Amino acid sequence: MVVTLRDAKNALLTEPAKVTLRSVSGELRGTTITENGRAVFRAVPNDDYELSVEIHGLPATTTNLSLQLPGETRNLDLMVGSGSSSAAAGPPATPQLTMKEQKELTAGLRALQAERVDEARKHFLVAAKTAPNQPDVNYLLGVTAAMTGDTVTARQYFENAANRYQYVRAYTALGELDLQEGNFPSAKSYLEKALKADPNTWRAEQLLAAVDLRQHAYAEAIQHAEHALQVGKSEAKGARLTLAQALAASGNYERSNQVLEELLKSNPTHEQAKEANDLLASNRRGALQRPRQFRWGPRMLRRQGI
Repeated sequence: MVVTLRDAKNALLTEPAKVTLRSVSGELRGTTITENGRAVFRAVPNDDYELSVEIHGLPATTTNLSLQLPGETRNLDLMVGSGSSSAAAGPPATPQLTMKEQKELTAGLRALQAERVDEARKHFLVAAKTAPNQPDVNYLLGVTAAMTGDTVTARQYFENAANRYQYVRAYTALGELDLQEGNFPSAKSYLEKALKADPNTWRAEQLLAAVDLRQHAYAEAIQHAEHALQVGKSEAKGARLTLAQALAASGNYERSNQVLEELLKSNPTHEQAKEANDLLASNRRGALQRPRQFRWGPRMLRRQGI
């Protein structure tokens, strides 16, 4: 869990803050002091949590959140500090969820884990009745719409979260939709906004690398793929395929093969392994598969681990 604190001007909070994470049952999960406006909690068990932020001379800020997906990385942006309304240039503070709304999101997430998309959507819609503009609610409704193929509705939900609150995951989701539809300039714009809001969003880096690859900007694709791997570690292993493709397209077959062999050693999915072996065979023949042969539809994105 990565907590980012911003002041009233939407800049990273420079003064130290104490951040405490407790389960809703009251069990302490961790306390840390922010560095450059960020606090990180690692290996957090799936549960419902209350997070509090304490800054000297100011009232404590608290919010509720939930972790329900195994391996999930949760990025939480909070606006804290002096709260001078005359200078507030950033997004409004994220509306806090009530316990009832949080329970609906938790139930919806559990349904998503079990691939019961319709059931998940019902829970999210219940939460939306009392929290229609809450970014987590809009994002999750967008996810369920996208999973059923309704990209028009998904885009509306994502845009609501992104435009109102500069919601990182919504920007990333919009970039992914545009990437799938071949609208590369728009995809690049959304993904860059996600990285501006949170430079350590490995998923946005991974998608941006794919956009650059399709636009034959191989040096940029390599840079973004490498950063995705640096930040996302094993979660971003699908970026190795993009990195290998960009290296091969640049003529660096040796390094491309090294990256592919690293991927094959990292317990890839069956489809990732197949793509890696296909590219290895191509590299060894010295015959480059041009990027136009890599179709970035939903199937390819799943194979890339995105």
